[in-house]
Amino acid sequence: MILGASCSSPKPEPHDAPEFYDLSEYEEAKVGDILEVAEVVPLLFERDTYPKHATFLSFLDGNIVIEHLENSDHVFSSDGHYIGCSESMKGQGPGEHVMLLGHVVNPFSHTIDVLGISNMYSYDPEFTNSLRVSDLPTIVGSADKWLFDSGIALSETKYLLHSSIVTNPYQVTLYDAEQGKALNKWSYADDIITYFSGARQKLFRMPDGEILITAEGYSPYIYGVDSEGRDMYKAIELKYGDKIITDHVTLDDFRKNHDIAKQYYENPDIEIPIQQIVNSKKIITVIRAGIDMYEDEYVLIADREDNKTYKIDIMDDSGVMPPIFHAIDESYLYNIVNADYILENRSVLLNKTDEADSLLRNHDEDDLFLIKYRFKK
Repeated sequence: MILGASCSSPKPEPHDAPEFYDLSEYEEAKVGDILEVAEVVPLLFERDTYPKHATFLSFLDGNIVIEHLENSDHVFSSDGHYIGCSESMKGQGPGEHVMLLGHVVNPFSHTIDVLGISNMYSYDPEFTNSLRVSDLPTIVGSADKWLFDSGIALSETKYLLHSSIVTNPYQVTLYDAEQGKALNKWSYADDIITYFSGARQKLFRMPDGEILITAEGYSPYIYGVDSEGRDMYKAIELKYGDKIITDHVTLDDFRKNHDIAKQYYENPDIEIPIQQIVNSKKIITVIRAGIDMYEDEYVLIADREDNKTYKIDIMDDSGVMPPIFHAIDESYLYNIVNADYILENRSVLLNKTDEADSLLRNHDEDDLFLIKYRFKK
């Protein structure tokens, strides 16, 4: 059930025993054995604005939504043509936003919802009209604002929101945009073993409507929330190998010692999960065990249907995988790279490596490409 507001965050509620995967037992495979490139989409520079980098990727009604480091959203059609940019709705007028911390795509209302400091701003995909401005919830029992930077829509007005940029990032909030209120919130802070932040996509919609949530930091669990947002629970439990990090390194430790990440990343005897993404068939975990993101990273792919796990090096003689994935859905694994990256790492195109020259013709080195990977097994 949905609980009323209280001064403390409830922990994930008791639930059926979580799915269990032993990631310490795996078969070794090559990149080309597991993945193939289904399509490469050039993102065309057809407006005055263009993303310099892609830090977050989402999709709305077939359109591609890219967020980048300068805090703006850029929308492209499925074939790469430019549709709109959030910069056109930036300002201090009615319906305009001053700052973009993140965004949520809402397939129920067909809007892109910009997360600001105090408000959520709902826009059409072309960023030509403001359709709704909602107050973002305060911390229950406090006047301070959460700085939300990601989320997922449960309906036209209800959302699960998350933040990676606050003092305690281990919280999921059920939010009603119509009321501008938090209906509930849950904390998974007690499960966090160490804080090593990964990619921005942390909330994933399953075909049955269940939402799976990967932790901000290293937790042995992936969490679930039912499609109505009634409760949060431990949906998946993961066991890692003997080299996995066990030190309790907190976010406060990172703030006090800016070299702490380097100390751990440069230790080859410690393995750190740095990204986890999931769909109804696969759990993908990126592990780092040294300073070089290519030679010292590998990927564990757990198959949720046959319970097999494959270990893949980021780079081998069959191809190259980018060290961080941008998104996953039920059909594809996605990454965005620029033309210069493809020139230097042609085998990132795997089975389409021979098409690199024709693909890059007439494109500048900073132009971006969306690579859609398909699982072969």
